[in-house]
Amino acid sequence: MIDAYLTELGTALRGPRRAKSDLLAEARDHLTDATEQYERDGLERPAAERAATADFGELAEIVPAYQAELGLAQGHRTALGVLCLSAAQPFVWGYAFRWVSGTSTAQPETADDLVEDLGGLTILLALLAVLAYRFGMRHPKVRPKLAQVTGIGALGACAFLASASVLLTASTGGYVTLLWTVTFVLAPAAWVAASASRCLRSGPQYVID
Repeated sequence: MIDAYLTELGTALRGPRRAKSDLLAEARDHLTDATEQYERDGLERPAAERAATADFGELAEIVPAYQAELGLAQGHRTALGVLCLSAAQPFVWGYAFRWVSGTSTAQPETADDLVEDLGGLTILLALLAVLAYRFGMRHPKVRPKLAQVTGIGALGACAFLASASVLLTASTGGYVTLLWTVTFVLAPAAWVAASASRCLRSGPQYVID
């Protein structure tokens, strides 16, 4: 009965695989301990498992709390992804324009200013998001909306970085620069955007039908 309960719980939850596995492992330990206690009190194993799962709670009651934890785990992963992606851009584009594209000049002035200003802001916001997961998780006004805000912000950051990279690539041309852009900007941005989408879908608002 515990296995069936945990299988149904796992099916209902969405989030990072490792965080989800940890939550389910904790739930199994709790249910196992409760079952053993009921057995010591004189119940047979099936009755003890039924009592333990009943004490643990109906899925409709516990899934929102578990889902909130998974949403925060997904948000933290997404914020780290945005921070790494945005912080890498000065190196990626400096290297691309000075070596890959075969030129010794930096980016065109307008594009360079755009990337520096908005890129710097993206790095700062991503860093603040990571710090919020580290230090703001216990704040009642921060915790409930953190994952959703992270998902929306990450999608915006990916859209900006992808657009800026396409603009810079178009300003120089060349297949080598295009390949560099796809490999080190567009592909990582697509991964972060997918993580952001999962972040928006894994919030505590999930309700079992």
